[in-house]
Amino acid sequence: MLELSANTFASPAQSHDFWHTATFHRQRHLFLQFAAFFRLCKEDRKFEANRRGPILANETEKVAVFISFRIERTADGGGGFKVIGDALRESGSVLAESIASLITVVVAVIPWLIVILPLLWLLRNMWRKYRRGRRADRPPTNQPPAAVL
Repeated sequence: MLELSANTFASPAQSHDFWHTATFHRQRHLFLQFAAFFRLCKEDRKFEANRRGPILANETEKVAVFISFRIERTADGGGGFKVIGDALRESGSVLAESIASLITVVVAVIPWLIVILPLLWLLRNMWRKYRRGRRADRPPTNQPPAAVL
């Protein structure tokens, strides 16, 4: 490290110029470091955009869905009884779907009943013991004695 003393420079102007130049070089060095850092950040952003761009475009293409609904009407007529016939024909599938839903609900509820029913029974017994204990602690009421016959 360079050690400076008061006798290093011949005049105060030289001293001032030296410190000014040293400060300028330090600032320039910091500026160049920041410039290099920002250049790297910019290049990294460009790299990420080039890398991610095709991936996002590919995902967007997979997500695009077009749906169109059309109502088809038959011109064979049939009147109002045709609707009743259609309802009777579909009633079998509706009944089957309802039974399937009922089976699903029963199968989902049974494991919970195995857990909940014993807990409810335990709580009921504890409540009864608690109530019996409170009745035993209570002083007797002032009722007249029963008539002896």
